[in-house]
Amino acid sequence: MPEINYQRARTVFEIMLARYDARKHPFQNLEDDLPQTMVLDEVKSDPLRLALHLFFACKYMRGTVISSHAFRVLNALQHEDPWLFQPEIVAYVPTQKVQAVLGAKIPWQQVQVAQLWRDNARILNDEWKGDPRRIFKGAHTKEDLYRRIMGQKYKEYEDRSDGKRVRIPNPHQGFGGFQEKMTSMLAYFLEAMELIKPTTLSAPVDFHHLRVYLATRMIEIETETVRYERVKMLGIELAERLQKDFRLTQVQYGDIVWLWSIRSCRWSPHNASTATIDNDGKEVRTAIDVTWASGQIASHNKTCGRCQIADYCDFGIPPGRYYTTGVFERIPRTVPPQAQLFKPSEFSVENEPPNLLRDDFQKRFGGRGLAQKKLVSVPTTTGSAIISPFLFSDW
Repeated sequence: MPEINYQRARTVFEIMLARYDARKHPFQNLEDDLPQTMVLDEVKSDPLRLALHLFFACKYMRGTVISSHAFRVLNALQHEDPWLFQPEIVAYVPTQKVQAVLGAKIPWQQVQVAQLWRDNARILNDEWKGDPRRIFKGAHTKEDLYRRIMGQKYKEYEDRSDGKRVRIPNPHQGFGGFQEKMTSMLAYFLEAMELIKPTTLSAPVDFHHLRVYLATRMIEIETETVRYERVKMLGIELAERLQKDFRLTQVQYGDIVWLWSIRSCRWSPHNASTATIDNDGKEVRTAIDVTWASGQIASHNKTCGRCQIADYCDFGIPPGRYYTTGVFERIPRTVPPQAQLFKPSEFSVENEPPNLLRDDFQKRFGGRGLAQKKLVSVPTTTGSAIISPFLFSDW
């Protein structure tokens, strides 16, 4: 059964926190990769407009869509279709019109997203007078926020004197698509932009947090694969404990772990995947074998080879299988033969920009983001395979 190894977690996180405090790799130029900093200045200048922008942005923060791409699209929509961010209007617009506009920009789950966009606008109007900041007023505990944001999906029970266990009524409808992670995500965005006071919620525990926890065995599992649902609550508990013990807000803690995964782990050769299309037209993503070809060695030297927690990291965890099946797959981590002669610190170049490897990929393939890469069709024994020349570690 999965469990937290808290002593190990403290040891690993102390190293990460020291790097963050010193603004050493991977924490130079923090704002470069934080999506909320990409919001248009004209939107940032209006607190309510900014709060609404971040509220609706959460629809695309549930996995698969690259957050920076989503924020760029939402910036464009602020100019082209500003009514989308006005709940008093969009709540009464036909869902088909919302879908037509959003789907043309980001086709991912466009039917569901359009429905949630419209329905959540109505609930925001009905319960919170169209202002996401009101959700957090008077909420003193994480349970208060779970009740308000998750609504009927958050289940609480009490034991009665007659021995029966009954569910506690919840007067709030809650927002579609919001569970524990997305509740924390909304709080994170609003807190990061100083629209609300710090809450008692954990940082949003997403793929990137759990990748760090599982790779370094902060959370121990007995199998090589585990579903998100089996470890998400442990991830939240671990984040809450570390935030409390190190006296960090959810924004500070969340940025440390998320940026570590985004800027270092995702470029590791052990976290690369490729995609194929099977005979049923479904995308299948599999980890790329690490054979220590020259490109993989170069990637290693810029990621794991300079990582200060490499001694505690036993596994690569590629995003491919997780984003298609919700399963984390651990790949035992190795090092190139010549790297065994050196310690990670000897590879480290402290002043090297953290996005150097990404820039190298941009030069080779052009642009950024998975959706912009060209796919190449090759025959296989099971059907036609569509393979991207880009390593699928862009999350």
